[in-house]
Amino acid sequence: MISEALNYPLDGDHSDNNLIIGTLLVFASVFVLPIFILAGYFARTIRNANNGEPAPEFEDYTGLFVDGVKIVGVYLVYFIALFAMIVPIAIFGELNEYLGIALFWLYVPAFFLFYYGYPTISYYFGKNLSLKEAFNVKGVVRSILTLRYLKIFLILLGVQIGFTVLQVIMAVTVIGLLLIPTSLFFEFVVYAKLLSELE
Repeated sequence: MISEALNYPLDGDHSDNNLIIGTLLVFASVFVLPIFILAGYFARTIRNANNGEPAPEFEDYTGLFVDGVKIVGVYLVYFIALFAMIVPIAIFGELNEYLGIALFWLYVPAFFLFYYGYPTISYYFGKNLSLKEAFNVKGVVRSILTLRYLKIFLILLGVQIGFTVLQVIMAVTVIGLLLIPTSLFFEFVVYAKLLSELE
């Protein structure tokens, strides 16, 4: 699984172009709009990997942007729902300190479940680029509670740590510093490939 994921960004006839364009978009992310194109590309990469296809080409930038807006919107809806849970906790906490504390400790597991499970939300949206599937809360929770997801989550965590260490080492030299955006894009595609293995 890990070796396939690490090779995935290099698969396909357009992998070199994808790396170059992806790197430039990471550089340009300071202007915000490219972030949505990258987010859309991430979602489409999950879909392609899930279908056994190479990573998509960078084309149809309007479509990539729209898909990026959609997946970011999905994250925002889940985050707002999670944040909205704090409001009654604060209100009840004002009325009764012990009730507020009890509700807070009920909220903590929900927060950690969101942190643990948000990659699954990416998968559910990305596999068919479907908002309906992204909000299939029952399916998302069911996937989160499987041993397969735990394995993938731990691998994702390990890959993130590995790339972070690599990027810190690269930052020591000027050439390495310039290659960090490439490594970030590469990591991005590897992450999408690993998520595609969820089911």
